[in-house]
Amino acid sequence: EEAGLTRVLDLLARGDRTGAEAAFFGPTHNFTHNVDPPLREADEPLAKRLCAQVLDVENGLTERAPNDELIVILGQIREILRDAAEALGYSRPG
Repeated sequence: EEAGLTRVLDLLARGDRTGAEAAFFGPTHNFTHNVDPPLREADEPLAKRLCAQVLDVENGLTERAPNDELIVILGQIREILRDAAEALGYSRPG
């Protein structure tokens, strides 16, 4: 989902909030939920951090948080997912 998050981040940086929401609430959002169960088995604290950050983005999009704030949170999610890949035995993306 590295490419999916990059797309969301690029859209937000360009001010395309509608496009960013559509890009996030699709495969990228689904992936964050699908990776949760195996990640909780491998690294529960990391899974909890991911869950909290995803909730922050969901709430931020709903509550119209500033794009800059969402960009920071999405960057944190990207780092968490990179850590998750390693925790699950995959090569670190990026």
